[in-house]
Amino acid sequence: MKKPGSLGWPANNRHQPLSDLQAHPLDLPRLLKAGAIVRCPPLTLKLQRIEGRGRDGVTHWELQPEPSPGLDRLQDTLRAALAKQGLPEGLVRHSPCITLSPRAPQRLEQPLLLPQPIVWRIDQFQLLRSTGHGPTFHYEELGRWTLDGEPDAVGASLE
Repeated sequence: MKKPGSLGWPANNRHQPLSDLQAHPLDLPRLLKAGAIVRCPPLTLKLQRIEGRGRDGVTHWELQPEPSPGLDRLQDTLRAALAKQGLPEGLVRHSPCITLSPRAPQRLEQPLLLPQPIVWRIDQFQLLRSTGHGPTFHYEELGRWTLDGEPDAVGASLE
């Protein structure tokens, strides 16, 4: 197997998207209010599978997690918080992944399994805005919230 063509992203660009929602700048106050009312417990992702895919001549390798009820609950609660603030139903369930190489030398015909999963505990979420292009591309933090809700039989809640 060849070495990846590019090894990931700069540290300040590493993140796990919950959505690709493209909100208008005037929606920022409502987005911040939505984030503030979300109450969910921390969650865990277990990443064990490397997949290679691509389109338009670009191939990337990504680390894929097992299904996560905790992430599903966070996305559902965030969707409800956005609706409570009158924001559109544009939040779609996002399939988590971690890009290992954005310009890999080849597609992987079959997923590669790591001998042991990488366990990633997620205890906060952020509202980020992407800015710049190419080498100046980065994310600007607009809001950050701790996942501090108590786990219960019903799931997460809104305050």
